[in-house]
Amino acid sequence: LFHGSRATNPAEIFNGECGFDIRFAAIGFWGIGIYFAVDFRYSSSYSHTCPGVGKQLFLAKVTTGSNIKLDPDNKLRVPPLKPPSYLPTDRYDSVRGITGGYMVYI
Repeated sequence: LFHGSRATNPAEIFNGECGFDIRFAAIGFWGIGIYFAVDFRYSSSYSHTCPGVGKQLFLAKVTTGSNIKLDPDNKLRVPPLKPPSYLPTDRYDSVRGITGGYMVYI
Protein backbone atom coordinates (compact mmCIF):
# COMPACT_ATOMS: atom_id res chain seq x y z
CA LEU A 1 0.00 0.00 0.00
CA PHE A 2 1.12 3.60 -0.57
CA HIS A 3 1.62 6.37 1.97
CA GLY A 4 2.56 10.01 1.53
CA SER A 5 4.28 11.75 4.42
CA ARG A 6 3.68 15.29 3.14
CA ALA A 7 5.61 17.65 5.47
CA THR A 8 7.66 14.91 7.14
CA ASN A 9 10.84 13.90 5.40
CA PRO A 10 10.50 10.16 4.67
CA ALA A 11 14.04 9.62 5.99
CA GLU A 12 12.80 10.56 9.46
CA ILE A 13 10.27 7.72 9.27
CA PHE A 14 12.40 4.94 7.84
CA ASN A 15 15.50 5.85 9.86
CA GLY A 16 13.54 6.26 13.09
CA GLU A 17 12.88 3.65 15.73
CA CYS A 18 9.07 3.89 15.56
CA GLY A 19 8.36 3.72 11.83
CA PHE A 20 4.85 4.97 11.10
CA ASP A 21 4.04 6.71 14.38
CA ILE A 22 0.40 7.65 15.00
CA ARG A 23 1.50 10.47 17.32
CA PHE A 24 2.40 12.44 14.18
CA ALA A 25 -0.80 11.60 12.30
CA ALA A 26 -3.27 14.27 11.25
CA ILE A 27 -7.05 13.99 11.30
CA GLY A 28 -8.59 12.69 8.11
CA PHE A 29 -11.96 11.47 6.83
CA TRP A 30 -11.81 8.49 9.24
CA GLY A 31 -10.30 10.33 12.19
CA ILE A 32 -6.72 10.37 13.37
CA GLY A 33 -4.79 7.52 11.84
CA ILE A 34 -2.12 6.46 9.41
CA TYR A 35 -3.65 6.31 5.95
CA PHE A 36 -2.52 3.91 3.23
CA ALA A 37 -3.92 3.77 -0.30
CA VAL A 38 -4.18 0.89 -2.73
CA ASP A 39 -3.48 3.24 -5.67
CA PHE A 40 -0.38 5.44 -5.66
CA ARG A 41 -2.31 8.24 -7.37
CA TYR A 42 -4.23 8.95 -4.16
CA SER A 43 -1.08 9.03 -2.03
CA SER A 44 0.81 11.15 -4.56
CA SER A 45 -1.20 14.18 -3.45
CA TYR A 46 0.38 13.65 -0.01
CA SER A 47 3.90 13.10 -1.33
CA HIS A 48 6.90 14.77 0.27
CA THR A 49 8.99 17.02 -1.94
CA CYS A 50 12.71 16.71 -1.32
CA PRO A 51 14.80 19.54 -2.81
CA GLY A 52 16.98 18.22 -5.59
CA VAL A 53 15.35 14.79 -5.44
CA GLY A 54 11.67 15.28 -6.24
CA LYS A 55 8.54 13.77 -4.79
CA GLN A 56 8.71 10.73 -2.53
CA LEU A 57 6.13 8.16 -1.36
CA PHE A 58 6.28 5.02 0.68
CA LEU A 59 5.37 1.64 -0.75
CA ALA A 60 4.78 -0.47 2.35
CA LYS A 61 3.69 -3.98 3.19
CA VAL A 62 0.75 -3.37 5.50
CA THR A 63 -1.04 -6.01 7.51
CA THR A 64 -4.63 -4.79 7.64
CA GLY A 65 -5.89 -7.77 9.64
CA SER A 66 -9.62 -7.98 10.16
CA ASN A 67 -11.02 -4.80 8.63
CA ILE A 68 -14.38 -3.21 8.01
CA LYS A 69 -15.53 -0.81 5.30
CA LEU A 70 -17.03 2.35 6.78
CA ASP A 71 -18.36 5.65 5.55
CA PRO A 72 -16.18 8.63 6.55
CA ASP A 73 -16.36 9.55 10.24
CA ASN A 74 -13.71 12.02 11.33
CA LYS A 75 -14.56 11.38 14.99
CA LEU A 76 -13.43 7.75 14.75
CA ARG A 77 -10.68 7.04 17.30
CA VAL A 78 -10.40 3.25 17.06
CA PRO A 79 -11.95 0.62 14.79
CA PRO A 80 -15.45 -0.47 15.86
CA LEU A 81 -16.31 -3.55 17.86
CA LYS A 82 -16.95 -6.75 15.93
CA PRO A 83 -20.59 -7.82 16.13
CA PRO A 84 -21.86 -9.42 18.26
CA SER A 85 -19.35 -8.42 20.87
CA TYR A 86 -19.48 -7.60 24.51
CA LEU A 87 -15.73 -7.33 25.03
CA PRO A 88 -14.09 -3.90 24.63
CA THR A 89 -11.05 -5.58 23.07
CA ASP A 90 -12.88 -7.47 20.31
CA ARG A 91 -12.44 -4.79 17.66
CA TYR A 92 -11.56 -4.81 14.00
CA ASP A 93 -7.85 -4.31 13.36
CA SER A 94 -8.33 -1.58 10.77
CA VAL A 95 -10.87 0.41 8.78
CA ARG A 96 -11.14 0.83 5.03
CA GLY A 97 -13.10 3.27 2.95
CA ILE A 98 -13.32 4.99 -0.40
CA THR A 99 -12.38 8.61 -0.93
CA GLY A 100 -12.12 10.29 -4.31
CA GLY A 101 -12.69 6.89 -5.90
CA TYR A 102 -9.66 5.36 -4.14
CA MET A 103 -9.62 2.61 -1.51
CA VAL A 104 -7.74 3.57 1.64
CA TYR A 105 -6.90 1.65 4.79
CA ILE A 106 -6.52 3.27 8.20
